[in-house]
Amino acid sequence: MSPVYWVYLLMAATAFSNGLRGLSRFRLWRIDAAREKLEAEVRRLQCEPGSSQPLPSQVRVADIRANILRRLTELRQRCQTQVSSFRDPDGDEMFYRYQQSLIDRAIAALSPGDSSRR
Repeated sequence: MSPVYWVYLLMAATAFSNGLRGLSRFRLWRIDAAREKLEAEVRRLQCEPGSSQPLPSQVRVADIRANILRRLTELRQRCQTQVSSFRDPDGDEMFYRYQQSLIDRAIAALSPGDSSRR
């Protein structure tokens, strides 16, 4: 094979690797955006009694809490899938693990038995 074709092959492999890294960063961005949206819902759900926002009824709060917990769990599963994927570039799993730790923190703050809510 001609040396020029080796250069083309190397360029194609580099472009493919950069494409995978870009796709990984896009997935990470979407997971981060979804997590921030869910954390905002958690903060709104845990608003203080003296705040200007009206509190929903207790039954409604339980339903909303269960829905947020379900969505956080699904989001954590998406992170876990990306961590164990061989397609994502090496080193990107630490970003997904960081997102998992933030999701775990949000789940802990929303858990029913937690008395140390902020």
